[in-house]
Amino acid sequence: MKNLSHTVPSNTVDTTYNFGPIVTLYEGFPEYVFPDGTYNVVLKHGDLVFDQYYLKPKHWFKNFAEYYIPLDIELYGLDNQEIVLLYTHKFNLTGKNVLFDLYPENEIESKIWLDYLTIFESKTKCKVFIKNTLDTLHQFSSYSEENLFYASYKINRDKSIYMNPFGIDVNSFDLINNKLLRV
Repeated sequence: MKNLSHTVPSNTVDTTYNFGPIVTLYEGFPEYVFPDGTYNVVLKHGDLVFDQYYLKPKHWFKNFAEYYIPLDIELYGLDNQEIVLLYTHKFNLTGKNVLFDLYPENEIESKIWLDYLTIFESKTKCKVFIKNTLDTLHQFSSYSEENLFYASYKINRDKSIYMNPFGIDVNSFDLINNKLLRV
């Protein structure tokens, strides 16, 4: 497969991970469009295809996986009947703003999240922001509409939010322990 990602202008595609991966395709690449006028967006975790979508120019795609999972994003087109890689985005939190939308039920749970997020911020070298939390989590920067976030995650006690892509139901502390701290 031909890799043309080095030739694609950076302002053609935008990628964030705010409450799920979001891919915005601006003008597109008319010379590489599939016959139906779309491009193939693929979300991958390692070699596993997590999700895919066919996206038209001037449209966006959002996957509603609101939990932490480091998904890489690839955009494919067609060149003389051959599938070509047009764009790649490797998930990387280093130096980025990351929002955690937390809903701890008490001071003890709040303290546990503080400890976990301190480790997470240190390991990923990101800047953690917090929204909707008890006052005891003041160590981190507060959420503000002015902040731009590379990634955002919801964390509460609703287990449905913590279904990982492999179908294993976990609670919030298991998620943090097994996923966020193994970056």
